[in-house]
Amino acid sequence: MRCHITQNASKKIVWHAGKPGDHSLMNHQHGTCYLNNSETYLIADSENFRCIQINRSGNIIWQYAYPKGRGIMKWICDIDPLPNGDYLIDDSNNDILLEINPSTNQIIKT
Repeated sequence: MRCHITQNASKKIVWHAGKPGDHSLMNHQHGTCYLNNSETYLIADSENFRCIQINRSGNIIWQYAYPKGRGIMKWICDIDPLPNGDYLIDDSNNDILLEINPSTNQIIKT
């Protein structure tokens, strides 16, 4: 799968990551959010059962999936930064909202 960002007015692609048909980086991505302070993107990678943060080179610099024994994320449809620096993850098929500390990957709230 490929994720691309376009400018609204020109519809010109200004950034992309991944290749069509290659699901190793992303598979059914949702809720892409650009983080200005680090020039990275938060992406809900639904079919790879995780959330990722990638830089403009397409390198994964952070990811979160449930710890072993907890099960798997079933359909992550959104990830958003919170004012306190944590991330809010919506795992809709599990009916769960998670607040995750990205420095420790600790679940703060469910």
